[in-house]
Amino acid sequence: MITSTLESLLQTLGQPTSSEEDIKDAAGAFLSTLPAATPSQVQEALERVSTFLHADDVFRAGYAALIIGTVLEQGYNPLSSTQPLIERLRQVLSMCMTFATQRHRIPLDRGADEQDMAEAFDEVCPEVVHIFPNEARAREALDLFWHSAIALFSSSVDARKAGQPLRSLTQPITDYHEGAYWLDLMLSTPIDEPLLAIEPKSLQGFQGTMTGIVDNFQLHTLLMDVFPSESLVPRRRVPERIVDVARGKGPQHTDDEVTGVWIMYAWTAIQSNLQLPPTDDRENNRHWIWGEGHPEDIPIFEGFRVILLGPPSYTRTWTSNRMFAQLAAEIQGRNLQKDVVTAWLQKMAEAKASQIT
Repeated sequence: MITSTLESLLQTLGQPTSSEEDIKDAAGAFLSTLPAATPSQVQEALERVSTFLHADDVFRAGYAALIIGTVLEQGYNPLSSTQPLIERLRQVLSMCMTFATQRHRIPLDRGADEQDMAEAFDEVCPEVVHIFPNEARAREALDLFWHSAIALFSSSVDARKAGQPLRSLTQPITDYHEGAYWLDLMLSTPIDEPLLAIEPKSLQGFQGTMTGIVDNFQLHTLLMDVFPSESLVPRRRVPERIVDVARGKGPQHTDDEVTGVWIMYAWTAIQSNLQLPPTDDRENNRHWIWGEGHPEDIPIFEGFRVILLGPPSYTRTWTSNRMFAQLAAEIQGRNLQKDVVTAWLQKMAEAKASQIT
């Protein structure tokens, strides 16, 4: 069955007169036959659909990408589609950046001030479309590509590594296109990023790596699960069902509310006595690691993203969820002995003192 629906889909994609509805109908028929297909049949289908990623018509390539993304969301191996999809996405993003640059430059050339920029952007957009029609089409087609790229990067760490260079194209245009924003966020997630978490008061510590964590609320949740406890009979800080959501194993959203057990600080919060500032010293909130932030925002010390854990000054809660449904996240590592923790804190205090002097 998949053979006939695949051939029909390929024929529809290759026919210049095919409408969007024609492609949707053919894609729907093809996707409906996947459950009965063998893995090898699906891989062959992905390879053949991937050839349309090179189509001259960026929208036709975008529909091919959308179909591939839908298949990947069902758990199939993305290997055959990784490089073609990333390469075409690179071309589309490059054209989007050209469009965004011109849309930004023209108002500036005409003397628009910051207060008038939003209105000026809207005024010049039709003019930029007329001058750069291909770039404008690429900007519209990015709506087809970015969902598929999210599916690709969610399904494979190797694909995410291969996609890292795209950030030079996504970062400049995150304010211009929703897809660029989500792609940049996905590609910002750590991959085996060295992590060091220390609770100065108890001299408990954890050293390891983190992967696939999107925001610091998710990081806080996972730290509550792995961080060592002083209790002789350790109890869970957070229910396993909530940890599963953060890991990417459970549903993407639940009604559970997570309560943080720490304030997370950057290493620069350490004091000369190897302790954190008093919780009521709000001047030191400049050292806080905010839950709304992202792991790449956490300052690095000697190659590690360092988190110092202190008692909360107020109750901080968030909803149990994760940003990307299919993206797995984890923290791996080992607990540290107290003398090792002390040595780390001493090095941080000395480094901070040298910065001050």
